[in-house]
Amino acid sequence: MTVVELLHVLDSLAVVDIKKDADEQCESYRCCSLLESPTLLDTITAITSAVLLGLHNTDILPDVIAGLSIHCALNSRLLIERLVLNFPEKWYDIYECLLGRISILKGNSDHKGSARCLAVLHHLSTFVPDMNGLLNKCIQLRQLPSLVIQLAIKQSNTGENFSLINFFKRVLLDQGRKTQSWFGEYLKSAWETNPTLIADVNEKILSAISGILDDSKAVLPKEQLLPALEFLRTIAALCGHTGFVLSSKLRSFVLHLITHPTGRSEKAVNFICFCLAFIIGLRSCLFDNSVGLNEASSGETEEQLVVWLRRLISRQDIFHTSLRQSSSYSEVLLLFGLLFNDSHPTTIRDIIVNTLDIDAPCFVRNISASRKLFAQKVFTCQSIAAQAAHVPVTACLNAHITGNLPIHCVFQLLKNHAFNKNRVQIKGWIYRQICASVRPLHPLMLELLEIYVTNALTQTVGLASSQMIGACGGCVPFTEAELFVQFSDPAFGPDARMCAPGATGFVTDLAIDSVADAVQMDLTPQLLFLYYMLYIYDQELSSRSTDNRGNQRSQAKASLSQFSDKLWDAIPITYLLQYARSNLSSYRQLYPRLLQLVTEHRPHLTVGELTIQDELLLDPLWKSASSFQSFNSFCAAGHFATPTKAPLPNELLSVLDQILTPGASLDSLKSAAAACIRAVNALVETVNRQRGFSRLRHLLPYAEAIGCRLPRILLETAALSGNRRFTSAVCFLWRSLHCLMPRRLEVLTVKALSSKKETYSRLTHHDLLKDPVENIVMAVDQRVYRCPPVLTLLIRIIDCNLRASRAFWWHRVISRHFIGLTSTIASEKRETLTTASATPLPLVPITGDMEMQGFARGRRTGGNGRSTLEPASGSGIIGESSAASSSQPNALEPLASDDLCDRLRTTLVTCQDATVVQLLLEFCLPTAEEKRLNSEVTDLREVQNIICAFIHFLFIGDPNLAKVVFWQTYPRSLNPLATRAIPSIQVCADTVLEVFVKSGSLEDVVFCLDFVSHLALHCTFTSMLNLATYAVEVMHFIFTHLASLEEMASLLIACGPAFCRLGSAFPSIGHRLAAILLSAMAALAEAVTLAGGSRHRDILVRRIVTLKSVVLSDLNDASLKSLDLVKGDADSLPRLHHLTRTEKCFFACVQAMFWFNQLVRLTTAQRRLSLPPSIEELPSLLTCQSFSSLYSSYHSEK
Repeated sequence: MTVVELLHVLDSLAVVDIKKDADEQCESYRCCSLLESPTLLDTITAITSAVLLGLHNTDILPDVIAGLSIHCALNSRLLIERLVLNFPEKWYDIYECLLGRISILKGNSDHKGSARCLAVLHHLSTFVPDMNGLLNKCIQLRQLPSLVIQLAIKQSNTGENFSLINFFKRVLLDQGRKTQSWFGEYLKSAWETNPTLIADVNEKILSAISGILDDSKAVLPKEQLLPALEFLRTIAALCGHTGFVLSSKLRSFVLHLITHPTGRSEKAVNFICFCLAFIIGLRSCLFDNSVGLNEASSGETEEQLVVWLRRLISRQDIFHTSLRQSSSYSEVLLLFGLLFNDSHPTTIRDIIVNTLDIDAPCFVRNISASRKLFAQKVFTCQSIAAQAAHVPVTACLNAHITGNLPIHCVFQLLKNHAFNKNRVQIKGWIYRQICASVRPLHPLMLELLEIYVTNALTQTVGLASSQMIGACGGCVPFTEAELFVQFSDPAFGPDARMCAPGATGFVTDLAIDSVADAVQMDLTPQLLFLYYMLYIYDQELSSRSTDNRGNQRSQAKASLSQFSDKLWDAIPITYLLQYARSNLSSYRQLYPRLLQLVTEHRPHLTVGELTIQDELLLDPLWKSASSFQSFNSFCAAGHFATPTKAPLPNELLSVLDQILTPGASLDSLKSAAAACIRAVNALVETVNRQRGFSRLRHLLPYAEAIGCRLPRILLETAALSGNRRFTSAVCFLWRSLHCLMPRRLEVLTVKALSSKKETYSRLTHHDLLKDPVENIVMAVDQRVYRCPPVLTLLIRIIDCNLRASRAFWWHRVISRHFIGLTSTIASEKRETLTTASATPLPLVPITGDMEMQGFARGRRTGGNGRSTLEPASGSGIIGESSAASSSQPNALEPLASDDLCDRLRTTLVTCQDATVVQLLLEFCLPTAEEKRLNSEVTDLREVQNIICAFIHFLFIGDPNLAKVVFWQTYPRSLNPLATRAIPSIQVCADTVLEVFVKSGSLEDVVFCLDFVSHLALHCTFTSMLNLATYAVEVMHFIFTHLASLEEMASLLIACGPAFCRLGSAFPSIGHRLAAILLSAMAALAEAVTLAGGSRHRDILVRRIVTLKSVVLSDLNDASLKSLDLVKGDADSLPRLHHLTRTEKCFFACVQAMFWFNQLVRLTTAQRRLSLPPSIEELPSLLTCQSFSSLYSSYHSEK
């Protein structure tokens, strides 16, 4: 054969059409016999190799080998072998080409050709020294799995660097799900068709891992943990994906490796957690399934696992001590035990899949088989509860940590009441987990606290107070000492401790300029403990209210939530609320719930209207960009060209002390006032530049200046208090600081404004809420009630403490501390009585529905008239009041009913609020000097607006308070102001009828008539017309039937202005008012005539004639516009008690004629009265009704 012919043959083999049958091509080329000839083998090999090398193109070699494999007989293998060995650099290409030809031939259903190529590949594996290339290519192309497993076994026998464990790990774990499925499906069928293959693999695996456990008794070395973990993971994949059955030796080795002792390290923890998931998900791999040995072997294996699990439980505390900051296997043990007891196989399977990183279908079957081991032999209900108490808490628990955590297990056990049932104390774990929580808050923390409180309250039902804490297990409440630690140093910073109600010192060196400090500060544990305290308090009060409605107990129930004042005084509740609000995204669940509890049980800390005002004041969204910039005009131009730095707290205090120093010169006061203005302005600008929580914290070092000095300066220095911009800035700072430390700031301000500083130097916030009348309203300097900016602050203090007082007494009743149960509460009983006696008004019994039955009051002026308008009943109001007053000590007995306690509380609170309202109303009365001021723009007018607006909101919040204030009455001269500036006082219109019917005092009747007349000028409603008509009819009856002669003159003078106002408001009742005036004039005129004869009659006639001419000439519409003023008040009328009876009648008759003339003018629209009667008509008017007969008939009835 020539070289040309050989090249032609090689070229034909390289380009052979694999789509055609091999026999057809052999007949066409007639080449197979030539290449298969043994005699020409050496020559062909030499020529072929030389030709390929000479062409410098060996890429044709793989195709030639493929062609030889397909179209030549077996004798051509010798040529293939020599060609392959001559070109080792082409091995990988040859493998790839053969595998590609096999794939194509199988696709064309050419099984003979593919079989020949496969046979060549098997032949290559017999003489090629390195078959890793072929193995890798088969795995990459996912072809010929039988060849792959044969090559792997062969490589494990011959290659020192080849590990069958690593091979299975690579194929089943590292190469992806497709490769795993491809090879796993083959091995499942291969195990069944070729039993010897399982034995070979078991033997090879066992020999490969013999070095992991050198010493069966020693602890598994740290450096062997990772290989052992990789081995178990490979066995898990092999058994889970392929159904591989371990031999008895390998099974024993795996079991021994799992139960082997390990060291105390993080790697050891990971290894143990993996083993726990392995023995559950791949349980069948550890048990012998052969017939006859199943029960004995399974029992022995199960016993080894039980011993190992119990050893893990007993050694978990050692791991916790060694690995303080790392996780432990205790969490996994607890989670598996809990899930097995609650029958959650799906969740268990998810945990196993996540731990092993393998998802095998056999897991479900093995989990069901493992339930008996975990639920009955290892993790009983009691052991699970005990295990939960030993699980380490999750460090830095927050919402970003996902997955199955110990908190989920403990929460589930609390829902099942497992700790109470088995008397396992979990308080320590809950306490540590709260302390380890950070923001953003984990979403399960609130539910955990709530269910823990529920368990604690459930367990303590029926227990004595000495048995509540400590002795018994289960869920027990936190002790007060444990809670107090969390609100003291070092858990709390100096700024937070300063805002506590019980704090005494001031901190002026806070790092307020450090924004990073505010960001790093984390008060999550304190917020959770505060929520715990309020929630357990709320739940216990709710349960007690439910119990009290069912039955009345004769003694108090042991309490879990009656924390001492010392603890509450150490908690800055408002500070924590503001902190949570500034980090709302981190406390999105906690903040609204905490705010609701604080609003319910500490309403004075979250006043709704004031909160809205503070939002408008502090939120930059509602503030213009030029807020307080016009404040620069306080001082000379040029001082504030650039933003100024806020003064240091000590510097501001020194400036304020200069102003308050007595005896200072005028020049020093002026310079100090200017410096004060500049300092306050700079501080306001600095605060406005801050954002979020830091803007409020910035004011804390200035607490002493804002709470003590600035209010006093406004009170003492008229130049500064009259500067509206300066006062607005001071109020801005005060209210901003009030958002952080309200209780302490209120005490500081009241002390600064008190008139007797030595008396109130030890004043506390408890004193303010227990008796706001004595310790706030009456304690401050009276000049406060003529200083509007300071009064604004005081009104806020009064409002907050009235709310605090209501909540205080309500909780005293609900918690059964309102009455004395022991000797220790007896002192509180005396304190309650002292507080009640300090109130100016007596306690008046009020029913549960707050319907006022009447107040017993004596006549304020002397007289012989009767004190009631109706016949006296058998049991009068005075007797009831006296009985209630005399029975008050007996009401504070341990057996007092809840209704009685609630009535006493309602009475105390209502009288306290009514006293505050009446005192504030009296402060609205003008002094003699203020009456002489002829101006509407005065401090008094502004004070009246402030006070009336506050009273208006009080009446809206409690309409019954308005009725109580009306029953007790107030100075009649305040009716014009009250009806005009307090819109909510209209609710008292219904009370007027009760006063008319049930009151025993003519003064009260006159007060009601005056009130109705003033109210009618502003409310011309149908209901008001009906009320006015009723009042007029009552007064007509009093004037014509009940009033004595001595009473009639005073009564007519008191009622005359009211008649005119009623006639102006409702002209339709003018004729009834005229009838009252005419009848009274007739009676009084006849009394004058009888007493003085014709001389007095002539004098009276002349006076009326003069009055007629004056009225007809001077009375105009302008003079009728001031009808809300009480004409004929004590200041403008003479002292009637100094006059004789004839003089009284004379004066009253003249005044009545004047009011009659006014009434005519006011009711001319009705045309029922035209002009005043002339002098000629007066005799007939006086004799229209015999006064003597009326008087005699009246006394005969009497």
